[in-house]
Amino acid sequence: MNDSGFSLVETLVAFAIFSLSTVAILQSHSASARTNMRASSISEATLLARELLLLAETGALTSGERTGTTSSGATWRVEARELNERLTRLTATVQTPGAPEVQIDTVRWHDEIAVVAP
Repeated sequence: MNDSGFSLVETLVAFAIFSLSTVAILQSHSASARTNMRASSISEATLLARELLLLAETGALTSGERTGTTSSGATWRVEARELNERLTRLTATVQTPGAPEVQIDTVRWHDEIAVVAP
């Protein structure tokens, strides 16, 4: 018998170890890709919520609610609720596909400027 090569059992064991390692690496890569996509969706939702609040803070929305859907499928809602005559609570809520809902709240102060005639 010639002992210069590998036996069938050794080859099968090596192939099994290689296969298991490859499967583990591919699963890790897949999980990483899913996490990246989810983080990207959350970032997109946060950016959209901030932009909506900025628009609402400029006075485009004084009271009530507005809703809409973006071209990427994200749904959004901006709500303005007066707390008193000087304060308005603004809430922006964004839901993107495959990510949790993002909600940002802020309070707008109605600073009235008095003009004094000379």
